[in-house]
Amino acid sequence: MRTHYVSSLGQTTGPFTTEQIYAMWQQGNLPADSLYFDETSQQWQPLLSVIDSFKPLTKLQKLLAPPT
Repeated sequence: MRTHYVSSLGQTTGPFTTEQIYAMWQQGNLPADSLYFDETSQQWQPLLSVIDSFKPLTKLQKLLAPPT
């Protein structure tokens, strides 16, 4: 499982799971200008550029997803 970090208002927090970050976003706890980093990233990037990929899959999407 990848760990993720968020930087907002001059503070870096984490590690978080994708589910935790998405929940914080949905609850309005992360500003739109937040930055994102994980161990596969080479640099910080805008959270807005990756947040859609954190959206949880529906049950149907999970059933149709190829095995990993």
